[in-house]
Amino acid sequence: MNVFNVSDVPDCTVVTCCYDTSKFNSHALSVSEALKRFDGVLQLPVYLIVYTETCFYNEIVEKRRSYGHEHITVVHTVAIEKLWAFQYLQTVKENRKIYFPTGDQRTSPESHLITMNKADFVLRSIEENPFSTNKFCWLDAFLTLDTTLNRCCENYEPNMILRILNIQSEKFW
Repeated sequence: MNVFNVSDVPDCTVVTCCYDTSKFNSHALSVSEALKRFDGVLQLPVYLIVYTETCFYNEIVEKRRSYGHEHITVVHTVAIEKLWAFQYLQTVKENRKIYFPTGDQRTSPESHLITMNKADFVLRSIEENPFSTNKFCWLDAFLTLDTTLNRCCENYEPNMILRILNIQSEKFW
């Protein structure tokens, strides 16, 4: 366990989500693969708000606890069907029939709606602001920060995200 002092945590709340879309799409990540890819984000010593469903809740809480980050973590369980964007499910399904790029087998209408819901997750987190931070950041849960499976960026280094979050700027990045 590696417990960080809160004074060392960047003044930024990181917001993310983790949902199981494999129940809608056989090409989507399985629950176990999703958790494996999420682990790098869960290890980060940052203020973290996670929106998820019950199948991930215990694992997320336990992982953050094992990394010593439970005191800087809030996990909200919201059923996928209760997300703000899900009011548009039928519209997305109809659009996918006529517009090929959105009909890619790797995605589903539900995964598109989760993507659409990211702004709502951040807005809710700003309103809640449980850590009283001045900045907020969206970080995709499945970046896979493991350097052997890295999907974040070229030449990723373990503290790169922390350095970025510590940048003092009024700009939107």
